[in-house]
Amino acid sequence: MEADTLVRISQLAEKAGVTPRTIRFYVQQGLIPKPVQTRKNMALYHPDCVSKIRAIKKAQTSRFMPLVVIRQILEENRYDYHALEAAGPSIDLEPDTSGTMVKEEEKSLQLIPKATLAILEKKKWVDCTGPKKGKKLYSPASNRLIRLFGILNQHGAEWEDLLKALDSMESLVRQTVELEVRSFTGWALKNQTSNYNDIQMLAENSLNSFIMEARRRHLAQIIGQHKKDLDYSFLASADEGFALPPEAITIEIQAMEKKLTPRVPDIRQLNDLAIGYSCMGDIKTALRYLRRVRRIAPENLETRVRWIWYRRFFVGHKGAVRLKQQMKTLVEENPEYAVGRAFLGIWYIFDILETDDPHEIFRLANRCLHEFAKAEENIPEDLHQKTLIQYAKSRILMDLPGGADHLAKSILSFEAILSQKQELDTYYAKHLPFFTKWLWPNLYYFSGLAYQRAGQHEQAIKMFTRGGKFNVLPPFHDHIEAGILKSAGIQQSGIQQ
Repeated sequence: MEADTLVRISQLAEKAGVTPRTIRFYVQQGLIPKPVQTRKNMALYHPDCVSKIRAIKKAQTSRFMPLVVIRQILEENRYDYHALEAAGPSIDLEPDTSGTMVKEEEKSLQLIPKATLAILEKKKWVDCTGPKKGKKLYSPASNRLIRLFGILNQHGAEWEDLLKALDSMESLVRQTVELEVRSFTGWALKNQTSNYNDIQMLAENSLNSFIMEARRRHLAQIIGQHKKDLDYSFLASADEGFALPPEAITIEIQAMEKKLTPRVPDIRQLNDLAIGYSCMGDIKTALRYLRRVRRIAPENLETRVRWIWYRRFFVGHKGAVRLKQQMKTLVEENPEYAVGRAFLGIWYIFDILETDDPHEIFRLANRCLHEFAKAEENIPEDLHQKTLIQYAKSRILMDLPGGADHLAKSILSFEAILSQKQELDTYYAKHLPFFTKWLWPNLYYFSGLAYQRAGQHEQAIKMFTRGGKFNVLPPFHDHIEAGILKSAGIQQSGIQQ
């Protein structure tokens, strides 16, 4: 094909009705062909990618197919995208003459505990047609549900959570069907027709279309409200929180600088000074100290991570994309370096600000949690690094979409750090004498915010008040006062009611 018929990613995204990030993800997952690299910074796509992307999105949204199933169907059909239309709404589990699917069904049954299977049968969520040769037989639809349950569990979903979700949905569907029957039956009796079956099918299709559109609309509203309610004030400050005024830690910083050996400075001291200046919001000076480490020890992992992280404040969007790729490469090359994974996890949360696609938001949140889970598998012995990871996790959990579970875990994580306050104060007095002046006000403020979101306003006021006693830049106190006033107002309103 001639180069002038190819399209840029922005044009492809507009025609296909998706975001450029979605297109990149589809390429990464092998769902659509890779672009043609015409120049170093230019990638163009074949125009038929529009129909391919639309087929994938339709399979996702209209036929409830997960991407893992879509990829399997495409691979089995040599990437004939029409196969997505022909396939069932999920993995085809109908038995075939070769007996392959029968074996798959038997394998699926082995994945589910007998107690869970018994609940599915009791609730009539799966249809058991009776034993044959000592084995239970299930309808094709039931086999699909059983296998999908098994796959979801293998990907981390708990059986109890899956059953609770089905139970909640069953209640909602029951109410919907009752209303449907009352309204449809009343209409049909008043408007008798000889084409009743056709009318019934039209009614069902209309209802399904309405439910899917309503689901999409409300999901977008929930995500939009979640993003609106988040406190992103920390993004405007130096580094994941509120910065200290220089005079708050000048003495400690100057004492550390005096200890530096001019010709062969200690790498640990240089990194610590970079942390100190970042706490004040002086990122340029922090980078200057990191640059010295890079000359002496270019492979120092802490320096490499912080160098990438701090430089993001001075680059545009394209530069930030390149820096993030550098962070991903660093993590891939050093998978056991927990701090790198934590910083990469935070970056995924920043990416959520750039998209309104609910599926993309949940994917990014999932990637973030994945990085933190991997970080905790290799938690460092160094108390400072361990605390940073735990603090970052606490912050991330309170800002994730997904409801009360993440918020409760965030509060527990904050409380775990606070329970170590005496040990941390002793540690930082010896190693980073300024750091507690940054850590505790941020910790008190954000834990107060987490308590507030959880409706625990008395505890929220207590945390906010403690944070307000520290010497930090003025915006911090504005947020503290706003937090106290909000929780106090809600408490007072509750008393009056």
